[in-house]
Amino acid sequence: MREKFVYVEGESDKIFLTILNEVKNLGLKDSNIINCGSKDKLSEEAESIKAYLKAKDIYIVFDSDNQTKETKIQEIKKQLQENTKQEHRLNDKEFKQIKIFLLPENDETKHHPNYCELEPLLEKMAKKSENKAFYISFRQHYNTLFNEVKQIKPIQSEQKKRR
Repeated sequence: MREKFVYVEGESDKIFLTILNEVKNLGLKDSNIINCGSKDKLSEEAESIKAYLKAKDIYIVFDSDNQTKETKIQEIKKQLQENTKQEHRLNDKEFKQIKIFLLPENDETKHHPNYCELEPLLEKMAKKSENKAFYISFRQHYNTLFNEVKQIKPIQSEQKKRR
């Protein structure tokens, strides 16, 4: 089995993939999940991608950014074939060896209130202190509500006795 290298768009994508790897045992080494830093910086990784292609499986996991799969793949192809040094450019045969996966839309300006987008969720997961603060706040509200319900029940029981 060939070793796998995965190039991801950002830190939250790397965290998500690391967790998924732990849960699903994907067989990835943490050091083989490479954070490109942004969708426009994949070309900076072209040299290592070209070198690894000979003996390793290469995966690219990027956000779709509300684009069709074909459009996004063409953007990725452009970065690896045009926006890099001549000696690091991939030809079509090499590019076809790469497996590309796109995460769902994450444009925060077009957030749909009826579903939770993946990217903001991953960012929240990445910030443990924010999660802890959210959990503490949630528990405080829940405990307050629970205590109010407990106070209402005896009042209702007392009212039933008086009738």
